[in-house]
Amino acid sequence: MQKVKRNLPEKSLKKRNSAMNLNDYFDPVSLEKPTHHILDNPSAFCRNIAIHTPNFPIHNLDQYKVAIIGVPEDRNSINAGSSQAPDKIRNKLYQLIRTSIKLKIFDLGNMKAGKTHDDTIFGLRDILQELNSLDIICIILGGAHQLTYSSCLVWEEMQKRYNLTVIDSHFDFETNPTTKSILAENFLNNVLLPNTHLFSYNNLGHQQYFSETAQTNWIENNFHHAMRVGVIRTSIRETEPLLRDTHILSVNMRSVRYADSPGYIYPSPNGLNGEEICQISRYAGTSQNIRVFGIFEVNPLYDPQGISSYLAAQMTWYFIEGISQRTIESLSSDNSGFKKFIIKNNQIDPELVFYKSLLTDRWWMEIPVITGKSHSSIVIACSEEDYKSASSQLIPERWWKLFRKLN
Repeated sequence: MQKVKRNLPEKSLKKRNSAMNLNDYFDPVSLEKPTHHILDNPSAFCRNIAIHTPNFPIHNLDQYKVAIIGVPEDRNSINAGSSQAPDKIRNKLYQLIRTSIKLKIFDLGNMKAGKTHDDTIFGLRDILQELNSLDIICIILGGAHQLTYSSCLVWEEMQKRYNLTVIDSHFDFETNPTTKSILAENFLNNVLLPNTHLFSYNNLGHQQYFSETAQTNWIENNFHHAMRVGVIRTSIRETEPLLRDTHILSVNMRSVRYADSPGYIYPSPNGLNGEEICQISRYAGTSQNIRVFGIFEVNPLYDPQGISSYLAAQMTWYFIEGISQRTIESLSSDNSGFKKFIIKNNQIDPELVFYKSLLTDRWWMEIPVITGKSHSSIVIACSEEDYKSASSQLIPERWWKLFRKLN
C-alpha cells in the first residue's frame, strides 16, 4: 500500500458542512505490486468492492451499504505506530475471498490527518455524520482507540439515545479524572457522563488484574454491564444479545492474547483468542442496530509477521458477512411473528414478559417503566438463558439492572 499524507481541509473541521465532499477528507487507496497471488483471483475481496483511487473518486455513495475508513492517527496514544495499521489491515483484507456479492461496499481510503489530534477526532465525526445520513454502515480501521469518541459525538449531536459496546482488556475511563485530554486510556471520561445520550455501556473481555475495583463498582452502580474473558469463553453466545442492541462497537486489539495478536506495545499472554473475536465480530454484523464497527490499536511495529493485521482483516470479513445475513425484526402492536411468554416471579410485582422470534429463534424481554400512574415498557434483546432463569424464579441480571435504572 502507498499513501500520500496531506492535511484535512481547514474549513469545517469542527462544524459540519452540509455540502460535504468526502473526496476532500480522504487520500485514495493505491496498491503496490500484489503481495499475494489471490489478488488476481476474480473472487478476491478487492475485486468485488468499489475502491477510492486517483482515477475513481468517491461518488454515488447512496448506492452503497458499507464504507471502509482508514484513520492513521496515533497521537495521544502510548501505542505509537498504530497509525500504520490501516494499510496493513487493508492489504490482508483485500487478499480474502469476497463475501456476499449483493452487499455493496466502498473503501473510501485513509482519512487525511488533522493538524491536531482533536481536529482528526472532529473531522472523523463529520465524516461519520455524513455517512450515517446516507444509511451507510461504517467500518473504521484505526489508529488509536480514542477515535471511538468520534462515533459517540455523532449520536450526541443527533440527540439520540445510543448503546456503546467496547471490547477491551482494560476500562478506558477514570473514576477520578485527572486530565481533559482525549487519550486512548481515558476517552470514555467524555462519554460516561450524566448528561450524555448514552443509555448503556458494555465492556466485553476485561481482565480483573487490569481493572480497578473502583471502576467495576462504578459500572455496577451505574447499571452498565461488564463481561470478563472467562465468562465469554464459557458462553460466548451471551454476547450476542448485547451486540444486538448496540449502535457502536469498538474493539481494542489488546483484548486479544499475544499468541493470536502480538501487534501491541504491551501485549498480554491472556485474553480473547482469534476464533472468539471473529465470532463476536460476526454477531455484531448480524445486529440490525450497529452503525459503526471500529478496530483499533493494531501496531505493525510489533507485528513483524502481520498476524494482528491479518486477524483484524478476518474480523472485518466476519463483520461484513454478518451484515450480509442480517434479519431485520421488530416487535409490532400485534406481535405477529413472535411467541409471547409471561412469567410471574415471586420476588417482584411486575410480570416478566419474553418474546421469541418464530423466524430466527432469537429472544427479547420487556422492561417495565413505571412513572406514577403511567406505565410503559421498553424491549431489549436477551438470550434463551435469560428466559430459562426467569422460568426458574431467578431474575435475569440485565432485566434487574435496567429495571432499577428506569424506575
